[in-house]
Amino acid sequence: MTVPDVVDVHVHFVRSQQQEKLVFPKAGWPDEWYGANPEGLDRWLRSEELAHIFAINFIDTHSIIDNRLARMTADERPAAEKELAAQMTERTASFNDWITDYCKTESRVTPFINIDIGAFYGDQQAMMDNLEKNIANGAKGVKIHPGLSRFFPNDERMWPVYERLQSAGLPVLSDSGSAGGRTPGSTVYGEPVNFIPVFEKFPRLKFIMAHLTTAYWDQRIDIAKRFPEIRYDISGGFYQPDGPMRARDANRCVPLADAARFLKTIGTDRCMFGTDAPGADVRAYIRVILGLDLTDGEKEQILGKNAREFVGLPKA
Repeated sequence: MTVPDVVDVHVHFVRSQQQEKLVFPKAGWPDEWYGANPEGLDRWLRSEELAHIFAINFIDTHSIIDNRLARMTADERPAAEKELAAQMTERTASFNDWITDYCKTESRVTPFINIDIGAFYGDQQAMMDNLEKNIANGAKGVKIHPGLSRFFPNDERMWPVYERLQSAGLPVLSDSGSAGGRTPGSTVYGEPVNFIPVFEKFPRLKFIMAHLTTAYWDQRIDIAKRFPEIRYDISGGFYQPDGPMRARDANRCVPLADAARFLKTIGTDRCMFGTDAPGADVRAYIRVILGLDLTDGEKEQILGKNAREFVGLPKA
């Protein structure tokens, strides 16, 4: 089978090659090889064999603050923490504004802005103001990251976000699984079962649960059976110790030998290709999907068709 239309629904697109080098460094790479940015987009889409991407906006501001506070004395930290939270809130809002502005003139990129209570450090008004601003400016969805933003997806401070998106028919794409922080009691923020109250309360919310194949995949099977409207991206990969790709959660992932059966259990019409690029090898993962024991139609669904239909993109 030749490579069909491919849409990557999980790309961390950034403002410039220099920013990409800082956030996703690759030893020995020349600048022109960094392509998840406006400067490199044309070459990158061709080389990775992609027709379209979803720009999944996210900045790990909590880690930035942690690193800065670690260099301060105990007396300096309380005031600095408050000031840094305000700075990081503005940084996230500015990044959201940039991606929706950029996508007005770039039809190959669909903007998903970062709107969650952790990224806005508890400022619900600032969160909702930025959401409304960017819906008006062309945002096509919202990215949340419970693990790195350190909140539970069923935090009631997120209810207005989910309600607004449900009414607007705009999707949420959320990281799920082991990535990011834990509570002091070691509870994982993004464990899939923590999303169930959201799905119960907002049954018409369009939701993409990211990293289907990674840690806690068994919980996602139960969720798929109970909530047939939920969609999934397959970023994170399959466990294949001798293969060309390293799965995000290593042997906690679905084994490659069971990949086709697993995807059919979830429903190939509910799965979307995603990679977490530029921190992952897109072309290698496309080849993995093409090599699975699936029909050509099922592969086409996963690699591009489902994503286009979900957000209303024109057919390739």
